[in-house]
Amino acid sequence: MSETSPGAYTIPPELIQAARLLAEANTLVPEGNHADVAAAMKAKYDHKHRDTNRPKKLKQPEGLLSTFGTGHESNDARVSKRDSGYRMVDMAQRGSAPYASSGCKVWRNVKDYGAKGDSTSDDTAAINRAITEGQRCGETCGSSTRVPAVVYFPPGTYLVSSPIIQYYNAQFLGDVCIS
Repeated sequence: MSETSPGAYTIPPELIQAARLLAEANTLVPEGNHADVAAAMKAKYDHKHRDTNRPKKLKQPEGLLSTFGTGHESNDARVSKRDSGYRMVDMAQRGSAPYASSGCKVWRNVKDYGAKGDSTSDDTAAINRAITEGQRCGETCGSSTRVPAVVYFPPGTYLVSSPIIQYYNAQFLGDVCIS
């Protein structure tokens, strides 16, 4: 679909600029009693009793385990602190798209494209750059899987002032931090 066709959807640059200025000028402060409403809904609809049928635990999980033991000195399970980092960020990104050119970047961190994630700077353009970089194409490709993209959002609050267009075969992943 071209920009001149009657079904094309485009946003004028002036409107994008105005939306960015307006979004950056207003501080986002949550309003309302969302936590109270969520707690009331959970209390109302949460199951009081689990209705799944589970057999009773066996006294001896298998015939010889109680006789010979597990091979461990203590039956106490030791719980060690695990790394709190998001595993996909720490993993070496060696993946490639077999049908794309050799330099095609599959893993895309939005902060590498200029996003700040500080809730005050407009990150729309950086996010769209992360989605569209390289040989990726939008409406003209149909359902092409030649050039995939995994767009990663590190922890933060991203300010978006205009539409984010998710191309076909693009995954959005984020490191969820609950406080």
